[in-house]
Amino acid sequence: MRHYLAIVVTIILWSTVEVVAKFITHVDPNLLAFLRFFPTGIILLAIGRGQFRRLSFPDLLGLTVLGLIGVTFTFAAFHQGLVLEHLQASTAATIFSVNPVFTSLAAVFLLSEPLTGRRLIGVLLGIAGIYVVGFGFGPIPFDTARGPLLMGAAQVTFGIYVAGGKKYVARYGPFFVNGLAFVIGSVFFLPMIGDWSGAVASAGTIAWIGYLALLTTGAGYVLYLYGLNKVPTAAGTSIFYLKPVIASILAVFALGDVLGVNFFIGLAIIFFSLTLTLQRSRPRPESQPVAAE
Repeated sequence: MRHYLAIVVTIILWSTVEVVAKFITHVDPNLLAFLRFFPTGIILLAIGRGQFRRLSFPDLLGLTVLGLIGVTFTFAAFHQGLVLEHLQASTAATIFSVNPVFTSLAAVFLLSEPLTGRRLIGVLLGIAGIYVVGFGFGPIPFDTARGPLLMGAAQVTFGIYVAGGKKYVARYGPFFVNGLAFVIGSVFFLPMIGDWSGAVASAGTIAWIGYLALLTTGAGYVLYLYGLNKVPTAAGTSIFYLKPVIASILAVFALGDVLGVNFFIGLAIIFFSLTLTLQRSRPRPESQPVAAE
Protein backbone atom coordinates (compact mmCIF):
# COMPACT_ATOMS: atom_id res chain seq x y z
CA MET A 1 0.00 0.00 0.00
CA ARG A 2 2.80 2.44 0.87
CA HIS A 3 4.26 1.98 -2.61
CA TYR A 4 1.01 3.10 -4.23
CA LEU A 5 0.85 5.99 -1.73
CA ALA A 6 4.35 7.07 -2.79
CA ILE A 7 3.21 7.14 -6.42
CA VAL A 8 0.07 9.12 -5.59
CA VAL A 9 2.09 11.74 -3.67
CA THR A 10 4.41 11.99 -6.66
CA ILE A 11 1.52 12.55 -9.06
CA ILE A 12 0.17 15.34 -6.85
CA LEU A 13 3.58 17.02 -6.91
CA TRP A 14 3.98 16.54 -10.66
CA SER A 15 0.50 17.92 -11.29
CA THR A 16 1.78 21.33 -10.17
CA VAL A 17 4.68 21.49 -12.67
CA GLU A 18 2.77 22.89 -15.65
CA VAL A 19 0.97 25.45 -13.50
CA VAL A 20 4.13 26.64 -11.73
CA ALA A 21 6.04 26.82 -15.01
CA LYS A 22 3.49 29.34 -16.28
CA PHE A 23 4.69 31.77 -13.60
CA ILE A 24 8.29 31.67 -14.88
CA THR A 25 7.88 31.69 -18.66
CA HIS A 26 10.58 34.40 -18.88
CA VAL A 27 13.23 31.79 -17.99
CA ASP A 28 15.01 30.08 -20.89
CA PRO A 29 13.40 26.60 -21.05
CA ASN A 30 16.75 24.80 -21.29
CA LEU A 31 18.09 26.80 -18.35
CA LEU A 32 14.98 25.93 -16.37
CA ALA A 33 15.47 22.24 -17.14
CA PHE A 34 19.15 22.45 -16.13
CA LEU A 35 18.32 24.19 -12.85
CA ARG A 36 15.65 21.61 -12.09
CA PHE A 37 17.85 18.57 -12.60
CA PHE A 38 21.52 19.39 -12.01
CA PRO A 39 21.39 20.64 -8.37
CA THR A 40 18.87 17.95 -7.46
CA GLY A 41 21.07 15.31 -9.08
CA ILE A 42 24.06 16.42 -7.01
CA ILE A 43 22.05 16.17 -3.79
CA LEU A 44 20.68 12.72 -4.69
CA LEU A 45 24.16 11.48 -5.63
CA ALA A 46 25.51 12.69 -2.30
CA ILE A 47 22.85 10.66 -0.50
CA GLY A 48 23.45 7.53 -2.60
CA ARG A 49 27.21 7.94 -3.08
CA GLY A 50 27.94 4.58 -1.45
CA GLN A 51 26.70 2.87 -4.61
CA PHE A 52 29.59 4.21 -6.69
CA ARG A 53 31.87 1.38 -5.59
CA ARG A 54 29.34 -1.17 -6.86
CA LEU A 55 28.68 0.54 -10.19
CA SER A 56 29.76 -1.56 -13.17
CA PHE A 57 30.86 -0.04 -16.46
CA PRO A 58 27.91 -1.52 -18.43
CA ASP A 59 25.49 -0.05 -15.87
CA LEU A 60 27.26 3.32 -16.13
CA LEU A 61 26.69 3.26 -19.88
CA GLY A 62 23.08 2.25 -19.36
CA LEU A 63 22.46 5.08 -16.89
CA THR A 64 24.14 7.54 -19.26
CA VAL A 65 21.72 6.55 -22.02
CA LEU A 66 18.88 6.72 -19.50
CA GLY A 67 19.89 10.27 -18.53
CA LEU A 68 19.97 11.36 -22.18
CA ILE A 69 16.55 9.84 -22.87
CA GLY A 70 14.75 10.67 -19.62
CA VAL A 71 16.26 14.07 -18.83
CA THR A 72 17.84 15.72 -21.88
CA PHE A 73 15.43 14.58 -24.59
CA THR A 74 12.32 14.50 -22.40
CA PHE A 75 12.61 17.87 -20.73
CA ALA A 76 14.09 19.78 -23.63
CA ALA A 77 10.88 18.88 -25.47
CA PHE A 78 8.68 19.33 -22.37
CA HIS A 79 9.83 22.84 -21.44
CA GLN A 80 10.04 24.04 -25.03
CA GLY A 81 6.50 22.86 -25.72
CA LEU A 82 5.14 24.38 -22.51
CA VAL A 83 7.03 27.70 -22.55
CA LEU A 84 7.94 28.56 -26.14
CA GLU A 85 4.81 27.12 -27.76
CA HIS A 86 2.51 28.52 -25.06
CA LEU A 87 0.56 25.33 -24.41
CA GLN A 88 -2.10 25.65 -21.74
CA ALA A 89 -1.13 23.97 -18.48
CA SER A 90 -4.10 21.58 -18.57
CA THR A 91 -3.44 20.61 -22.22
CA ALA A 92 0.26 19.99 -21.55
CA ALA A 93 -0.52 17.84 -18.51
CA THR A 94 -3.08 15.87 -20.50
CA ILE A 95 -0.74 15.04 -23.37
CA PHE A 96 2.18 14.19 -21.09
CA SER A 97 0.00 11.88 -19.01
CA VAL A 98 -0.38 9.40 -21.87
CA ASN A 99 3.15 8.16 -21.01
CA PRO A 100 1.91 5.13 -18.97
CA VAL A 101 1.00 3.50 -22.29
CA PHE A 102 4.57 3.74 -23.50
CA THR A 103 5.94 2.81 -20.07
CA SER A 104 3.86 -0.37 -20.06
CA LEU A 105 4.82 -1.23 -23.62
CA ALA A 106 8.50 -0.50 -22.93
CA ALA A 107 8.34 -2.72 -19.82
CA VAL A 108 7.15 -5.61 -21.97
CA PHE A 109 10.34 -5.42 -24.03
CA LEU A 110 12.84 -4.15 -21.44
CA LEU A 111 11.62 -5.98 -18.32
CA SER A 112 9.63 -8.90 -19.77
CA GLU A 113 6.58 -7.81 -17.76
CA PRO A 114 3.24 -9.27 -18.83
CA LEU A 115 0.54 -6.97 -20.12
CA THR A 116 -2.78 -8.62 -19.32
CA GLY A 117 -5.90 -8.01 -21.35
CA ARG A 118 -7.67 -6.29 -18.45
CA ARG A 119 -4.80 -3.89 -17.89
CA LEU A 120 -4.53 -3.20 -21.60
CA ILE A 121 -8.22 -2.24 -21.65
CA GLY A 122 -7.61 -0.05 -18.60
CA VAL A 123 -4.70 1.67 -20.33
CA LEU A 124 -6.77 2.33 -23.46
CA LEU A 125 -9.67 3.68 -21.41
CA GLY A 126 -7.21 5.90 -19.55
CA ILE A 127 -6.09 7.38 -22.86
CA ALA A 128 -9.72 7.96 -23.81
CA GLY A 129 -10.39 9.69 -20.49
CA ILE A 130 -7.34 11.90 -20.87
CA TYR A 131 -8.44 12.85 -24.37
CA VAL A 132 -11.93 13.81 -23.18
CA VAL A 133 -10.53 15.83 -20.26
CA GLY A 134 -8.14 17.72 -22.49
CA PHE A 135 -9.95 18.02 -25.82
CA GLY A 136 -13.62 17.11 -25.33
CA PHE A 137 -15.27 15.09 -28.08
CA GLY A 138 -13.89 16.92 -31.09
CA PRO A 139 -10.58 16.68 -32.93
CA ILE A 140 -7.38 17.94 -31.36
CA PRO A 141 -6.88 21.60 -32.33
CA PHE A 142 -3.57 21.23 -34.11
CA ASP A 143 -3.53 24.76 -35.54
CA THR A 144 -0.26 25.10 -33.71
CA ALA A 145 1.01 21.54 -33.92
CA ARG A 146 4.57 22.07 -32.71
CA GLY A 147 3.64 22.37 -29.03
CA PRO A 148 1.52 19.20 -28.84
CA LEU A 149 4.10 17.27 -30.88
CA LEU A 150 6.91 18.33 -28.55
CA MET A 151 4.87 17.34 -25.50
CA GLY A 152 3.96 14.05 -27.18
CA ALA A 153 7.63 13.28 -27.80
CA ALA A 154 8.38 14.11 -24.16
CA GLN A 155 5.84 11.62 -22.82
CA VAL A 156 7.18 8.83 -25.07
CA THR A 157 10.77 9.26 -23.89
CA PHE A 158 9.66 9.66 -20.28
CA GLY A 159 7.84 6.34 -20.50
CA ILE A 160 11.04 4.68 -21.73
CA TYR A 161 12.97 6.29 -18.86
CA VAL A 162 10.58 4.96 -16.22
CA ALA A 163 10.58 1.41 -17.59
CA GLY A 164 14.32 1.38 -18.24
CA GLY A 165 15.15 2.79 -14.80
CA LYS A 166 13.19 0.17 -12.88
CA LYS A 167 15.90 -2.51 -12.99
CA TYR A 168 18.61 -0.02 -11.98
CA VAL A 169 16.54 1.20 -9.03
CA ALA A 170 16.24 -2.41 -7.82
CA ARG A 171 20.03 -2.72 -8.06
CA TYR A 172 21.28 0.65 -6.79
CA GLY A 173 18.31 2.43 -5.19
CA PRO A 174 16.29 5.47 -6.34
CA PHE A 175 18.67 8.12 -4.95
CA PHE A 176 21.72 6.95 -6.87
CA VAL A 177 19.92 6.09 -10.10
CA ASN A 178 18.02 9.35 -10.35
CA GLY A 179 21.00 11.38 -9.16
CA LEU A 180 23.37 9.99 -11.78
CA ALA A 181 20.79 10.22 -14.57
CA PHE A 182 19.93 13.80 -13.57
CA VAL A 183 23.55 14.99 -13.50
CA ILE A 184 24.49 13.30 -16.78
CA GLY A 185 21.32 14.35 -18.57
CA SER A 186 21.35 17.94 -17.34
CA VAL A 187 24.94 18.59 -18.46
CA PHE A 188 23.77 18.28 -22.07
CA PHE A 189 21.45 21.26 -21.55
CA LEU A 190 24.40 23.64 -21.12
CA PRO A 191 25.23 24.18 -24.82
CA MET A 192 21.51 24.72 -25.56
CA ILE A 193 21.00 27.59 -23.08
CA GLY A 194 20.57 30.89 -24.89
CA ASP A 195 19.84 33.24 -21.96
CA TRP A 196 21.15 32.89 -18.40
CA SER A 197 19.57 36.04 -16.97
CA GLY A 198 16.00 34.91 -16.32
CA ALA A 199 16.78 32.59 -13.41
CA VAL A 200 17.77 35.47 -11.08
CA ALA A 201 15.10 37.95 -12.19
CA SER A 202 13.41 38.00 -8.78
CA ALA A 203 13.12 36.24 -5.45
CA GLY A 204 9.82 34.76 -6.61
CA THR A 205 11.48 33.22 -9.66
CA ILE A 206 14.19 31.67 -7.50
CA ALA A 207 11.55 30.28 -5.12
CA TRP A 208 9.53 28.70 -7.97
CA ILE A 209 12.66 27.14 -9.48
CA GLY A 210 13.65 25.81 -6.05
CA TYR A 211 10.21 24.25 -5.66
CA LEU A 212 10.46 22.58 -9.09
CA ALA A 213 13.98 21.33 -8.38
CA LEU A 214 13.69 20.04 -4.82
CA LEU A 215 10.08 18.87 -4.55
CA THR A 216 8.69 18.03 -7.97
CA THR A 217 12.00 16.76 -9.34
CA GLY A 218 14.06 15.48 -6.40
CA ALA A 219 11.41 14.14 -4.05
CA GLY A 220 9.02 13.31 -6.89
CA TYR A 221 11.32 11.03 -8.85
CA VAL A 222 12.61 9.22 -5.77
CA LEU A 223 9.08 8.51 -4.54
CA TYR A 224 7.89 7.50 -8.00
CA LEU A 225 10.63 4.98 -8.75
CA TYR A 226 10.53 3.72 -5.16
CA GLY A 227 6.84 2.96 -5.51
CA LEU A 228 7.10 1.67 -9.07
CA ASN A 229 9.86 -0.76 -8.09
CA LYS A 230 7.41 -2.77 -5.97
CA VAL A 231 4.25 -2.74 -8.10
CA PRO A 232 3.47 -3.84 -11.68
CA THR A 233 4.57 -1.15 -14.11
CA ALA A 234 1.17 -0.99 -15.86
CA ALA A 235 -0.62 -0.56 -12.52
CA GLY A 236 1.80 1.95 -11.04
CA THR A 237 2.07 4.17 -14.08
CA SER A 238 -1.70 4.18 -14.62
CA ILE A 239 -2.07 6.32 -11.49
CA PHE A 240 -0.46 8.93 -13.74
CA TYR A 241 -3.91 9.37 -15.28
CA LEU A 242 -4.82 11.46 -12.23
CA LYS A 243 -2.26 14.10 -13.23
CA PRO A 244 -4.35 15.94 -15.86
CA VAL A 245 -7.32 15.96 -13.49
CA ILE A 246 -5.34 17.47 -10.60
CA ALA A 247 -3.45 19.85 -12.91
CA SER A 248 -6.71 21.08 -14.45
CA ILE A 249 -8.22 21.77 -11.03
CA LEU A 250 -5.09 23.70 -10.01
CA ALA A 251 -5.23 25.64 -13.28
CA VAL A 252 -8.78 26.77 -12.45
CA PHE A 253 -7.69 28.41 -9.20
CA ALA A 254 -4.20 29.56 -10.20
CA LEU A 255 -4.63 30.49 -13.87
CA GLY A 256 -8.38 31.04 -14.23
CA ASP A 257 -9.00 28.09 -16.58
CA VAL A 258 -12.63 27.02 -17.04
CA LEU A 259 -13.64 23.34 -16.87
CA GLY A 260 -16.44 22.07 -19.10
CA VAL A 261 -18.70 19.02 -18.98
CA ASN A 262 -16.04 17.03 -20.84
CA PHE A 263 -13.76 17.34 -17.79
CA PHE A 264 -16.17 15.50 -15.53
CA ILE A 265 -17.00 12.83 -18.12
CA GLY A 266 -13.29 12.26 -18.69
CA LEU A 267 -12.76 12.08 -14.93
CA ALA A 268 -15.30 9.25 -14.67
CA ILE A 269 -13.61 7.35 -17.52
CA ILE A 270 -10.20 7.79 -15.88
CA PHE A 271 -11.35 6.41 -12.54
CA PHE A 272 -12.97 3.43 -14.25
CA SER A 273 -9.72 2.75 -16.11
CA LEU A 274 -7.85 2.81 -12.79
CA THR A 275 -10.15 0.18 -11.27
CA LEU A 276 -9.31 -2.13 -14.18
CA THR A 277 -5.58 -1.48 -14.18
CA LEU A 278 -4.99 -1.58 -10.42
CA GLN A 279 -7.19 -4.59 -9.64
CA ARG A 280 -5.16 -7.67 -8.79
CA SER A 281 -5.79 -10.92 -10.60
CA ARG A 282 -6.89 -13.85 -8.47
CA PRO A 283 -4.40 -16.71 -8.60
CA ARG A 284 -5.65 -20.03 -9.88
CA PRO A 285 -6.25 -22.60 -7.10
CA GLU A 286 -3.71 -25.02 -8.55
CA SER A 287 -0.98 -22.40 -8.96
CA GLN A 288 1.26 -20.57 -6.54
CA PRO A 289 0.49 -16.87 -6.02
CA VAL A 290 2.68 -14.55 -8.01
CA ALA A 291 5.02 -12.60 -5.75
CA ALA A 292 4.73 -9.24 -7.49
CA GLU A 293 1.67 -9.35 -9.72
